Amino acid sequence: MAYDSSKEFARGIGGVLVATIIFGVPLFFIRGSISVATSALVFVVPVVIGTVIGGFRVGVIGAAIGFLVYDFFFIPPFYTLSVGADQNWIALGVYVMVVLVVSRVVSNLGEARAISLRESSINLRLFELSQMLIGDKSLSDLANSIALNLYDAFILEFVVILVENSGALEPIAVVGKIDVAILLEQFKADNDHLMQNLDLGPNGELNVDRLFAIALTVQTKPVGILVVKFKSAKREDLRILNTFANQAGLALNHARLAQEAKHARMMAESQRWQRALLGTVSHDLRTPLTAIKASISNLRDPCLEIEAADRDELFRMIEAQADRLSRLVVNLLDMSRLEAGALEPRFSPVEIDVLIEEGIDSLMLTGELKEWIEIFISPEVPDVMADHTLVAQVVGNLLDNAIRHSPANSVIDVAARLQDGRVLIEIRDRGPGVDKEDESAIFRMFEQRLNGGRAGIGLAIAKAFVEAHGERISVRNAPDGGAIFFFTLAIAPMETIHEL
Repeated sequence: MAYDSSKEFARGIGGVLVATIIFGVPLFFIRGSISVATSALVFVVPVVIGTVIGGFRVGVIGAAIGFLVYDFFFIPPFYTLSVGADQNWIALGVYVMVVLVVSRVVSNLGEARAISLRESSINLRLFELSQMLIGDKSLSDLANSIALNLYDAFILEFVVILVENSGALEPIAVVGKIDVAILLEQFKADNDHLMQNLDLGPNGELNVDRLFAIALTVQTKPVGILVVKFKSAKREDLRILNTFANQAGLALNHARLAQEAKHARMMAESQRWQRALLGTVSHDLRTPLTAIKASISNLRDPCLEIEAADRDELFRMIEAQADRLSRLVVNLLDMSRLEAGALEPRFSPVEIDVLIEEGIDSLMLTGELKEWIEIFISPEVPDVMADHTLVAQVVGNLLDNAIRHSPANSVIDVAARLQDGRVLIEIRDRGPGVDKEDESAIFRMFEQRLNGGRAGIGLAIAKAFVEAHGERISVRNAPDGGAIFFFTLAIAPMETIHEL
């Protein structure tokens, strides 16, 4: 609160004049029935009001106004500045001393209150800055918060926070009215804006025509530059601004380090994904391509006499491995959808046997392989609420995983039953099972399993599709060998089934 500002001064003088009229007019009509001393007490009130609004200077001027009004209208002889009796001189003298003392006391109390409020506001801003040290805001968001804090805490024309980017200064936070391009040109032309040799007036006020720049440093390491222009300020504001700058430097450095660490983690994760993707794709591509190439070579070799049955088997092998390649492409496309966040299930009621059949058909299995898949659906299983395309692919991926890890000519069980108000679908193979340590990792993209094999992308996509339905998927070992992969689906409401 600046008592001596022109705006507060004018309001204070206005308050003195209005209060003098309000209290003086009624008093004028009863002056014959009250004592001179009583009138003096009444005219203390306008001075107090003016001092509260505009400060001590207004109080002194208010005392002068009160003195003149008091002498002219309420001390005989009236309508002159003559005092008359000696006791009236005493009354006037006491009045002047009292209003001046009261003005000083009221002014000091007002200034102390203003300083207290200012200090409370500053402490609150500093606390908010310290809280930013333990926050997780990005560097730009943090810089904007700091700039807003400074703009609210001081009487500023603008706040700009600059950081170095590729050897040049770049603004990351701007609050207030300022042409940043012009500011940067000025800053380049005159880099001697750091706070030294400041122009201070007789009351400690700043020369507000100049810019002030503070280097934001942490242990002498530059973090950025804070540029401000005051509308009005005093010497004390510089000390507080420096405290703000120290806290801001720590907060910005913390955010910058966190941003760099996050970027490093993302780069490491990206490289891990690239290596894992290359390993998985090369492995999954090499096996079917090798089989296809070998089959075609055998068919084209004129030295080999291939019987019709063997020739048909080679063609079936080529078709099956081509289907496997097609499935790999589909999974890679699905993986890109997951990465892009474009996975949005379209729910509708669907029969469970339709989902299972579509999942089996998606594998394009030969008749012999299909015969080894046994399906059991409990009679009480109702329709489910699901995206049938996504769930059919889940079934297909789990079946493909079961076929690849099962011995030849072994049964694969597919079952569906009710459990805890949901439909539970289980797919069991007769393979080696899953290590206990792999039960959670097996569904993660490109996770290396303890037994040396890769989980691949099929199981990770199955997990993502199931969780997109708000359901769960897991695996456990069967008591007599093999693994059981299972997932749940929600039961379709009866009203949606009737609508169909």
